[in-house]
Parts: sequence; structure tokens; C-alpha cells
Amino acid sequence: MKNNSIYFIIIGIIFAALTDSFSSGALSFGSFDMQGNLSATNDEFVWLSIIYISFKLIAFMTTPSILERVEITKALKTAILLLVISCFLSTLTSDLYLQYLLRMVQGFSGGVLLVSAQTFLFHEFSKKEQPFIQAFFAIGAVIAPATFIVGFNGLLIDKYTWEMIYLATIPLGLLSLFILSFVDESKFKEIELRKFDFIGLILFTLFIFPTMYVLYQGNRYNWFDESHIVILSIFSAGSLISFILWQIFKHDSLVETKIFKTNSFSFGVVVSLVAGGALFGSGAVFTTFSIKVLGLTLSDSGMLYLYSGFMFFLSAFLTAFIIQTLSRSPFTTIPFGLAGFSFSMYLLSLTSSQSGMDDLLTPMLIRGASMGFLFLALTIIAINSLPKHLVSYGIGVFSTTRQLGGTLSIGVLSALITKDNAQNYNILSSNIVENSPNVTDWLNAYASKLSVNSLDESTTMSLLSKALNEQVMALSHSSAFWYLIYLILLAIPFILMTKKLLAKFNPEISIPSKQEKEIS
Repeated sequence: MKNNSIYFIIIGIIFAALTDSFSSGALSFGSFDMQGNLSATNDEFVWLSIIYISFKLIAFMTTPSILERVEITKALKTAILLLVISCFLSTLTSDLYLQYLLRMVQGFSGGVLLVSAQTFLFHEFSKKEQPFIQAFFAIGAVIAPATFIVGFNGLLIDKYTWEMIYLATIPLGLLSLFILSFVDESKFKEIELRKFDFIGLILFTLFIFPTMYVLYQGNRYNWFDESHIVILSIFSAGSLISFILWQIFKHDSLVETKIFKTNSFSFGVVVSLVAGGALFGSGAVFTTFSIKVLGLTLSDSGMLYLYSGFMFFLSAFLTAFIIQTLSRSPFTTIPFGLAGFSFSMYLLSLTSSQSGMDDLLTPMLIRGASMGFLFLALTIIAINSLPKHLVSYGIGVFSTTRQLGGTLSIGVLSALITKDNAQNYNILSSNIVENSPNVTDWLNAYASKLSVNSLDESTTMSLLSKALNEQVMALSHSSAFWYLIYLILLAIPFILMTKKLLAKFNPEISIPSKQEKEIS
């Protein structure tokens, strides 16, 4: 491959991934303004997220089959074009149902984009080159949506409107298409064409939609206290079991089950569930904590994500240097990632309702660095071990488990925070009694700030209620950061056990492609 072509590929794919990152983050900070413009209730608006994530996961699983029928660069460019058009149209309509349709297109095209782009990189570059190549890809696919894009979205919402997030995808997408127009088609051709597994797709869809609904709306209905949440959970579990069994016994299944014969891939998939839960779960908790509890502006909270993103970026390339230049095992940096993340959550758990940006900066920098050590290493462990004709299937499954781990973590943490809010409120409110010396001293101190002798009853009740709610939410979020530490501590022995069991019961086998079989 020509050197100039290499640069075109890398730069074009980074811009493509950034296009998807802006689209995926449109509802994070822009939800409040967007919901008002669409005149949507909370129950109506949440379907935008459910539809987007569901179709993105469906795309992750179906893209390998698409790439057997469509050349990779054509699939990639088509996905970029659809994403740009749908994002532009989203800024032109306030019709909620049309937004549902556009979010569906954005989710599916974004999924195809990411799997196609990463597959192309694994096909066009050697395994020895992958650490640095995947570090560049991670800038747009992992680092940006978890850090940079969150920061930019906060700045855009503070200064402009939610439409600007969608409009930001247009120049990025068009620039990506322009650069990729100079890239030749992939030379990798897979002779074998598997039948498309329509039944497998239906079963996966029947699993993913109820699952996303339960995870997004379970807390709204107090989880299993509502019969329809119970029914959907049982239905989802049944669909998942049916899907897995179908994939095992069906010859041309939606997922090429041979990928699980590679122990490194199986190990990477298991750990990606935990890593996804840590990344997305901590991001969700920190966002609500910084904005709703500490009262930071969207711009201030976004800046913390930007700083974290730079550390993510640096540690990802340091990991690539360790693996590729120093020829060390990718397992080397995983302990640093797990330990660093746990320490960052511990530091965040020490903050209070009186904390500011200075108190949050150090833990966010450590969080960013730890994620870089973890995610790049996992990608190399899982995907670089697969033969080229199975890479797209591996990327699809790996991306799916990472996203599922993140969504599951957000749902569980949301439920735990709600539970802790109620418990903390009861405990703290029981200590607020009339003529309490602590309460009296606090009110007198507040009155002195206002240069008044005393506060009237309504003002007193308002101040106490506000202070109580702030303390309740601060304590609950502090516990949430500890829950993430427990996730890592519980996951470590499970991860080690998985590695040993795979080595014992799932011996590595060579998986030749159809071309290799014919040559032999």
C-alpha cells in the first residue's frame, strides 16, 4: 500500500468515526432543549434513545453479512452518506415520529460505519501494525464519544441549540467522504458467501428491543413491580436463549461461531462487558453528578471530559507503543487500566455537594488514562487474534458486548441511585428537628450572608429542602462511584477464572478460510 494512501485511509476513517460520535451524543446534553422543541413527554422522548441503540446493535450484528455482499469501502461510504443526510433532516423537523425514523437510520448507519471502518483497517494493515492503527481509530470510535464529543456538545448547547450537534456531523461526514474517495477498494475478497440468517436477525431483534426498553424505562416503573416490565424481561431472556441456541446449531448463522474457538477473542468479549459498563456507567453518573448535584454548567462539565479525553488519547498511544514498539503483550496494560479506573472512582466518591472543578479534575484525568490502557489492549487481544475472514464477525460481537455492558451498567446504576436517594432522604430528614442546634446554626449562618436578622418560615423550609436534596443526591452519587469500584473488584476474579477455563476447556484451533482450504 502506498504511503499517501495509508494517510488517506487513517484520516478519512477518523473523520467518519467522529461523524458517528456526534450523532450518538446528540441526546446526551441536548435532550432538554430537544424534548421541549418536539413537545414530547419523557416516555415519548426516551424512545429516541431506545430506537437508536437498538438499531445500532442490530447493525453491529448484521454488518458482517452485508460486507460479504458489498465491498467494504462502498458500505462505509454509503453509511456515512446516510448518516449525514439523516442528521441534516433531524434539524429540519419537529415531528416526533419522523425523528424516530431518522434516529433509526442514524443508529443503523452508524453501526455499519464503525464495523466497516474497523474491518477495513484490519484487512489493509498487518497484525504487527494494528496497535498504532487501532489507536488512531479509537480517537473517533471510543475516545471521542466518551470524552471529546461530550465536551463539545456541552459547549454547543450552552452557546447555541441542540441542532448544532447534528449540523456538526455534516462537515465531518462530507470531509470523510472526500478523503475516502481517494482510497482504493479493499483487495481482501472472501470467496465464501453465507446465506443470510433472517431467523437469527428476528430473534436478535426480539431480544434487543425489549432489553433496551427495560433498561431505559425499568427505573421509571420501579422495575419488577410493574407486570409489563416482568413480561418483557422474560420475553427478552427467552429470545436471547433462542438466539444463542440458533447460532450454535445453525450452519449459516448470523454470528460465525468459529470466532469463539479463539481464546483471546472469547476473553476479550467477556472483559469488554465489564469495560463497557465501567466506561459508559461512570460517564452517566459523572454527568448527572457534575450538573445536577454540583450545579456545573454544561460547558464546565464538558471541559472536564475534554481534559479526560486528552489523557485517554495519550494512554492509548502509550499502550500502542508498549505493544508494537516494545513487543510486549497487550495483557501488560490491563491491570493499569483496572487499577487506575478504580482509583479515579474512589477519588470521585470523596467529593461532596460543595466540590468544584478543581476537585474533579484529577479523578477525571486518571479515568481517561485508565480507559486508554484498557480499551486498546482489549481490542488487540480480541480482534488481532482472528483470521482476516472472521474479523468483521469478531468486531460486530465485540462492539455489541461493549455497548450492552454500558447500557446495562447505566440501567443498574440508575436504579441503585434512586433506591439510595429514598434511603438517604429518610435518614437525613429524620435528623432535621425543630430547635436543633445544628440546623439553627446553619440557618443563622445563611441569614448572616443575606444581612438579615432572621428568615421567614417559607424561606427556611425552601432552604432546608434544597440543602437536604443536595446532600441526598451527593451521598447517592458517592455510593454509585463505589458501586463501579465493586464492579471492577468482582470482575477481576471472574476475568482470571474465565482465562483459565478457556485455556483448559477451549483449546486453540487454526481456522482456515475457504481460500486456504482450496489452496491446500
